[in-house]
Amino acid sequence: MSGRDLAQFPPPQVQSVNRPTVAVGSVVVDVAADPHYFEAVVSEGELVFPTPQPQPSQLQLSAQELHIGRTSESRAIHPDIDVARLTGDPAVSSRHAVIRREADGTLTVTDVGSTNGTYVGSPYNSPLPVGQPTLVPPGTPVFVGAWTRLVFSGA
Repeated sequence: MSGRDLAQFPPPQVQSVNRPTVAVGSVVVDVAADPHYFEAVVSEGELVFPTPQPQPSQLQLSAQELHIGRTSESRAIHPDIDVARLTGDPAVSSRHAVIRREADGTLTVTDVGSTNGTYVGSPYNSPLPVGQPTLVPPGTPVFVGAWTRLVFSGA
């Protein structure tokens, strides 16, 4: 099945979750602004870490493929995980990355050509190669933009 052949799947359901319950077949993602990541990747420039720090969010997502980015009304881009809305991160591309639940239940992340890269496990690693799916073990952080950390669980 190709990544574009998603007509058989219902549209992603995104909702805030205040309890640790994970529905069968869903992915829970914790999204937070991470000051340590910001310090590691932003040396100097115009960006300033937000004060007060945005509150962490937890989303429950039920889809095989989830798009990470920021909304662009002019380009009709509405990602499943709108990082700019959740953390205020201006360094996230409109089409930043894709999280995919594979047939065996594992998760992969693919950078789709973002400006500032996608990192798995540590912001000190090299950014992921564009277009190459990379395994994301449960609980392993994925970093995007200037200060956003996403941690996925359930599958």
